[in-house]
Amino acid sequence: MKKVVLSVVAALAVSATSAFAADMPVKAAKAAPAPPPSPWDIAFGGGLMNDYIWRGVTQSAHRPSATAYFEPRYNINENWQLYAGISGESIKFANNAAAEIDLYGGVRPTFGPLALDFGIWEYWYPGGVCYGGGPTVLPCVRVLPNGESDVHFG
Repeated sequence: MKKVVLSVVAALAVSATSAFAADMPVKAAKAAPAPPPSPWDIAFGGGLMNDYIWRGVTQSAHRPSATAYFEPRYNINENWQLYAGISGESIKFANNAAAEIDLYGGVRPTFGPLALDFGIWEYWYPGGVCYGGGPTVLPCVRVLPNGESDVHFG
């Protein structure tokens, strides 16, 4: 009988320890520190317009136009950002330019709630023919009154 009582007591002790183990606090593993954020950022997008109008003048001859852009950015710190980008728009000009390509870059400083943007833009119209020989650094074709044309650099 002693053996039966001892075995019952041993069985209760073993089953009770597993029940008490569930109530014991478990130490959570320490999480690894988060890596620092990358200073690089990329913005991109596109759109469709029913008429590309800039400063009140249609750039697409009142026709639909598509646009897309890509802009990589580098954050020097939380207050200074450098950027460069390219965007393109479909246009319809009298000079038969295939598109408007905009190349740009600059710096964006912030001072508390004040955010500034200092940049430079270059507008490029590939395939376009310049009429009249206005000031430009691209080669232009000028149509003369007698129907002849000449190429010059403005």
